[in-house]
Parts: sequence; structure tokens; C-alpha cells
Amino acid sequence: MTLENINEICVAIDIAILGIAYPIIVDKISTIGDKYSSEYLSEVFSREVPHNRILRTKYFSLTLFQLTLYLTILSFVFLIFPFPPLFGWDKWFINHSAKLLVFLLTGCTTSLFFIWLNKVALYNGKSTTLLKRLLQQYPLLENDSTAQDYQLKAINEITLYAVAKQDEHLEKELLKFYGQVFSDIRRNAPKNKPLEYPNELYLLIYKLNYELAEGQNRKLLSIQHRAVSGVWLLGEFQDVQLSEITYTWLWRNLYSICDNDRYVRLFWANSYQYFDYRLPRIPAQYDQAEVQRTGQVIASNQAAIEKRNTERNRFLALHYALGGLLLYRKRYDTLVYILNYSQSIPARYPLLPKNMTDVFYWIEYFRNDFKSEHGPVDSLYYFPELDNFGNSDQIRFWICSYVTLLFLRQYSLAPHLVTQRFTDLPTLPNDIVELENWLETTSYFNNCLAYLLSHENILKDVRLWKSVEEHSSDIKSFAARLKTAILEEKQRRKFTATISERKVEQFEQQSAAILSTAFQDYKAVVKLVDTAPEVYDLKIPIRGGSVLMSKSAFTENDIPTMNFDTIFAEHIAADKIRFGLQRGFNNAATSRYLLNAKNLLAGLEKLIGQHEDIFIIGVHLDYDVESQLQESRLNNFLIKLSAPGHLRALFILKHTDLPSLLFSPLPPKEVEDYRVRLIQSTFPLYASVIDINLPENLAFRERWSAERIGEETDLKVEIALIFLADLYWQKERKVIQVNIASRFKEEGIQNDLGDLEPL
Repeated sequence: MTLENINEICVAIDIAILGIAYPIIVDKISTIGDKYSSEYLSEVFSREVPHNRILRTKYFSLTLFQLTLYLTILSFVFLIFPFPPLFGWDKWFINHSAKLLVFLLTGCTTSLFFIWLNKVALYNGKSTTLLKRLLQQYPLLENDSTAQDYQLKAINEITLYAVAKQDEHLEKELLKFYGQVFSDIRRNAPKNKPLEYPNELYLLIYKLNYELAEGQNRKLLSIQHRAVSGVWLLGEFQDVQLSEITYTWLWRNLYSICDNDRYVRLFWANSYQYFDYRLPRIPAQYDQAEVQRTGQVIASNQAAIEKRNTERNRFLALHYALGGLLLYRKRYDTLVYILNYSQSIPARYPLLPKNMTDVFYWIEYFRNDFKSEHGPVDSLYYFPELDNFGNSDQIRFWICSYVTLLFLRQYSLAPHLVTQRFTDLPTLPNDIVELENWLETTSYFNNCLAYLLSHENILKDVRLWKSVEEHSSDIKSFAARLKTAILEEKQRRKFTATISERKVEQFEQQSAAILSTAFQDYKAVVKLVDTAPEVYDLKIPIRGGSVLMSKSAFTENDIPTMNFDTIFAEHIAADKIRFGLQRGFNNAATSRYLLNAKNLLAGLEKLIGQHEDIFIIGVHLDYDVESQLQESRLNNFLIKLSAPGHLRALFILKHTDLPSLLFSPLPPKEVEDYRVRLIQSTFPLYASVIDINLPENLAFRERWSAERIGEETDLKVEIALIFLADLYWQKERKVIQVNIASRFKEEGIQNDLGDLEPL
């Protein structure tokens, strides 16, 4: 059996493929994606057999078709240079192996060439055929996230092409695909975390919104509806928690379509359904056994209720910001639509405030940057031409003006239930801090209201002018009435607020620690005694004290007072204890000298002499003096003390001349009269916090002058830290006070060393 003309046929086919067809197809490959303005379709094609890369380096890549072509060309070597059979084998297939090899490789090359040709024709052909191919491949790539990501990007580009070219033949397949993709993501997402979609899907919907807002879409209405209404991002049937990044992209979409009334209406209608059916309030459930056991009526599902309320408020905040954007863009027809849109009879408006409490809650929310947990208002809801630094006040103003417009809308509503009281004053918050915030909100609300009332055209365009005219007096006096109610409620709550046991305990603990430390600092230079000395020359009393402080410092849910638990104890420690003990040494000095830094060491050596049982007590030593003492033998006797005042001195005395410190308990009658209690057992320390505004504490109030008590609006409490300590100095003592001269202060005539009298 012979192989006739096999060489000529195979070589001719290979030359035709390599020399003619290959360059043409390569040129066609370079245009893949141009039709769709696609950056990723060529990448998807590069994964198709036989164009898939089987070898890739930094400088070189090799596809399957190229490898087959190279091997085919390489097989020509065996035709050009005949080789004898190995091991002397004389078999037919051995003798014709070169021709068979060329034939087989040419067959493979030709087969791959036609497969390659079909793929090139597919990617450069009809968009419907290509889309079906991409959609079929997408679920098969779930184990290769990179390939699937490129596949999704290519499909997204074809979707944008379909919208731009109004190619309605692609709509059905695209709707089915995206519906399945979004549904799968929501179904498989963890239920305990906010849902985040792939970034490519966010970007697709944003580009669709932008493209639809810029052009005329008359054919692909289903894609249009799902893109602009938020159906794909919000979902239809699954209950999922929206992530903050989803809200960010929702706002970007609204930013793109805000000037298209029809698209905004589609979004509002879908949001109405989503909020009503996917984010309903969760009814409270109670465990009767738990209520009876604890005595507290708390819902067993309280955590779920609070979580749902947070989700609802975040969703509502987006839509109030949308209203502000529409007001800013003067889209009054759209505002009329959303102010009156309802899907029920009688009408319900879940995306709008139900009463004045809701109105002022949202004005406070947007006015006060500290209310938003997700960032400043201008970062979350940027407006066209106002999206640069420094315009946050403008954005806040427009959103609050929209909420104020909803305030005016309340006067146009007709109640169909006796419980519906649309224009009553709002229910005030329980927290005094919130009442203070609402006072500021009332002023801000007045500014927004004045703006709207001064622009009749706005009220007429949104069809509220008639009701505003009818209730003009009520509307204009509302802020004043609300402010009066807030002030009265604030004063009532302050007056009736009870002293917090937690804060009192905190005050007592901190005070005991601070005062104990203050006495501990002087422990080395006093002798603690249990009874007063029979003979003494000098007695220095050291006492505690009492003071008035704002009542809000010791109540809950009020404006917090910084350092309320430490400031009075620190004052007592500094001005009573440390200064009192320092004053005791100053008064007890039997001789005083004034030396300077140059003769200080020599003077101290002369004063001390050979004594070893002495103390050198330093008060307010500067760096130079302290350094001299530390570098001398006198450092062994040095004790440094801190005390208020400007005295810079050294006190020199023997151990036997140290003063005695006696702590005495407070007499029982005074404990009862002053209503103090013992908070420190190391030394008798008593404390009290008394609300002097109560009738039963009138006696305490009368001890203070009217100037100290202040106005009735600034309620006070009396706080007391009381202890009885006495510093005793014996009559026969020798205490030398050495003041240190300063070049910045005149302190008298300095002493010479000859003036010094040793111990």
C-alpha cells in the first residue's frame, strides 16, 4: 500500500492556511468587540478553543492553534531529511511514518482551523447568537471566578449596546439572565450580613441609568423599568438587608435620572412596594414567664425590632434626600406625584411622615451631622453643582426644606380616623440632650419655612398654596408654640429627674481615690496618730468642703458634664490638703534663710552639719536646684513634694520634729444633719450629693445665697466631701526654711553663709 501525493496535498493545505487564511482571520480577531465598544469580549474569546492560551510568559504567549501549526511545520523536517527506521524495523507504518505524521498534523490543524473560523464568525456575527453563547457559558464557569467575571463584563457590554442601539431582540434573553443572576445572589447571600452585589452589576445598572437618562428609550421598556426602578438591586421576593454600598449606588442612579420625571416615578412606585411589603414593622412578642420573672416588659424579639427599625430609617433617609434633590432641581411635577402617590384605599403614604413627630425627627436627622451613622450628609447625598467641598450646608438646607414642605403638606391631609391628628405638636423626646437638639432644630426649621413661604411659586406648583393660606396663622406660630413646649418639657424633666445612683457611686469612688492619694503623698513627712498630742505649739486644721454643681451632672439622659466625678475632689486635694500641709510647714518654720543656686549646697551642708536623722523637704524645685541636690550626698535626705502656689523652698528638720496628723470621725449629729455617708475607711471621709430643689431639702437650699444658686432653669445639687484632719507641731522643734532666690522675682536680701545657724 502506497501513499500517493500525500506530501503535496498536505503541504499545499498547510501553506494555504498559514499564508492566506491565517493573516485574514487574525485581522478579524483584532476587531472583535469593536461593534459593542467592548474591552472584555476579546478576553472572553481568548479563552475559546483553539484560541485559548496554553503557554503564557512575560514576553511570549502560545495558543493551541499556534502550537498545532508550529508542530505541523516542524513535521516537514522528516520529509526533507529522511531518517532510517530505528532498530532496523521494517514495517509499513514505520517506513511511512513521516508522511503519516504530516498527514495527521495537517488534519488536526485543518480541523482546529475550521473550529477557529467558526468561533471568529460567531464573535463577529449576529449579536443574538453571540449573546446565547455567552449566556450558556456563564454558569459553566462558576469554578473559575476570573473567567466568569470577564464573561459577566462582556454580557454587560452587550446589554449597554442593546440599550444604545435599541436592539429589542436581545431583551428577552437579558431579562431572563439578569433576573436569575440577581435572584441567585440574594438567595445564596448570608442572612446575618448586609447584601453586597458584585461591583460589575452595580456599575451596569448605573451605566444603564445614565444611558437611559441621556437618550430616548422606546423599545427596551422592561430593561428600563428594572434598571431605573431599583427592582434588580432591591429585589422582589427575597427579604435581604441592603448594604451601605448598595445605598451608595442607588443614590448615584438617582443622581443620574433626577431630571427625568418618568424614571423617578418608577423608582418611587417600586420603593413604595418594597418598603410596605419587604420592610414592614415587626410586631412585638412577649414572653409572659420572663415578664413575671424580671418584672420588666421587654419584647422577646426586641433585637429584631430594633434592627428592622434601623433598616426602615436608612431606607426612608434615602427617599427624603431624593425629595430634597427634586426640590433643588425644581422638579415640581414629580414632587406632586410623590406627595400624592398611594397604592391603597384609603390612601396611605409609607414613604412620607405620618405626623409632626416624624417631620421634626427627620429635620433633626438631616440638620445634625452627628445623627447619621453612615457619614456626613454631603458625602452620602451629593447634589449636582453642589458636590464640592464647602457646600454641605446647602445640601442640608434643601433636604430639610423638602421635609418642611412635608410639614406644610400635613395641613392639606384629611383624616379618616379619629386617631389621625396630622397637625398636632410633635411628641417630644425623653432625653434632655435631644430636647436641646430640637430647640436648635426649631430655629433651623423656621429658616426653611420662611424660605418656602416667601416663594409662593413653589407652593403653587406643588399644589399646597391653598391649604397654606387657610392655615397661615397656625403655620406661622407653630415654631414658637413648639419652642415653648420644648422649654417647658425640658424644665419639667430637669426638675423631676432623679439623682443617678450610678453617677453618685462613681463620684464617691473617684473622690476617695484622689483624696487618699493626696494624703499618701505626704505620708513620709507626717506622723499619723490616733489621739491629739497633749502638748503642742501649732495646730493647722485641714477640712473638706461643699459646693454647688449643675444637677445635670448627676442625672441620666442629660447633657454630660466632663470630669463631674473628679473636679471637686481634685480641688480639695490641691487647695485643702496639699496647700494646707505646705502651709503647715511654712507656719512652723523657726528660722528662714534666702540662698541662691550658687551657695545653696554649701549653705545646706553648714545647716545640716553631721546630722543623719534629718529630712530635706523640697517644694517646687526647679531643674537646676534638683540636679545639684541629686549629684550630692544631700540627695539621700531629699523628699520632693508637690503643692499649689509659687513657693520654692526647702524645709530642713529632724525626724523627731515631724508634725503629727490626726484624723477624727464626724460627730453622728453632723452626719445626720448633712446627710453624708462614710465612703473611705482608711481615714474618715464622708460624701453626699443632695438635690436642693426638692421640698424636703429646703434647709440645704437656704444655706446658699441666691447668687450662688442661679436661675431656676439652672438647677443645682450640693456635693460635699468632708473630713476632719489636724496637723500638730510640737513646741520644742527646729524647722529651717530655705527659700531659693529667683532672678525673676524680688524676695528680699539674700543671706551669707555666715548668717546660717546649724541644727
